[in-house]
Amino acid sequence: MIKKIKDKGLRWLLWRLKSEIRNPTNLYFKIIVDNMLRLRMSVTRPLKRKERDDLLYAIFDMECAPITFNIAEFLVDAEYESRNINKNGFVVVVVPLEKEPLYENEEYLSVVDSASKSWRFQNIVLPIISLSSSCKGIHILPRRKDVELYVRNFDIYPDIYNSKNIRYIDIREFYRKFDRPNMFEGLRATKQGLRYVDKWIKANNINKPIVTITIRNYGYDKVRNSNLDAWSRFSTYLDGSGYCPVIIPDIDGDDVDQTYFTDGYIYKEAAWNMMLRMALYERVYLNFFVTGGPLTLAFMNPKTSYIAMNALPEGSEITTKEAYKKIRYDIGTNYKFATKNQKLVYDTDSYDNIVSEFECYVNKC
Repeated sequence: MIKKIKDKGLRWLLWRLKSEIRNPTNLYFKIIVDNMLRLRMSVTRPLKRKERDDLLYAIFDMECAPITFNIAEFLVDAEYESRNINKNGFVVVVVPLEKEPLYENEEYLSVVDSASKSWRFQNIVLPIISLSSSCKGIHILPRRKDVELYVRNFDIYPDIYNSKNIRYIDIREFYRKFDRPNMFEGLRATKQGLRYVDKWIKANNINKPIVTITIRNYGYDKVRNSNLDAWSRFSTYLDGSGYCPVIIPDIDGDDVDQTYFTDGYIYKEAAWNMMLRMALYERVYLNFFVTGGPLTLAFMNPKTSYIAMNALPEGSEITTKEAYKKIRYDIGTNYKFATKNQKLVYDTDSYDNIVSEFECYVNKC
């Protein structure tokens, strides 16, 4: 903290303090602030008459919510909370970001600028929302102040959210409460998405079990990127072992050339279209990932089968021992909500490790 103050100055410190009050990141400070807000709500709420509505209004505030595949966690949490209070589903209420934060991770900004965030919202976040059958609608607000209408009149989630005290889902609580399989319906492929994937499989005369390989080849936190040499060798191994490899490239990374993956297919359409991507993940024999955004779609869909390699990449800024500790997960274990065909692997994505995990899956060891 002292180093950051020296590097960025007093203005950064004031901005950071204001941000911490509005949306605490320190666990203990967050507990204090959240309890104070709930105490205030317990006094003021009985004085307010909420509209009768059978839906929960889930607030997705773009000032604090990640504009990434992690929207999947938000949707599953909203599904759970709406069911918990006997609602018939939920509506996503998108609160716009009116101006960019003064300070952000410079390395991340070099890869994901404001134009990229806008594109991601339109082409990743919104389509993924449509994969939740519990979501009954999307309200995209024109102004931040418009969210107060929902705060005053409807049941919202997070329940202590207001325009001054912004909140996203509590990730620690999320991974604590989902402590066994089949606790949520989650995200599912659409019927039309499955039809298009079936049509693509038929058009390519694919008669062998399909194994997808989702590539991460991204400019941020590069240590999490796929080991392309190993995955290329593995695709050749699959082709020679009676399986059909299908490669899904990284939408923000360098293009994966067909000459690199000479065996199987590169399904670029599934990279760009979330409904096709989810339909493919559901339809195939097995999906392979390294840790990254697209893996969240498989995490949040109990109908997918997957193996996620390199779950603790050395030198990562994001996927660290501290990150697992934060959500109270023991390194080396699987997610508690994972089904029997879903596995998190902490070994690197070397060729030998990949083949070993695949053969174990096939032989049900």
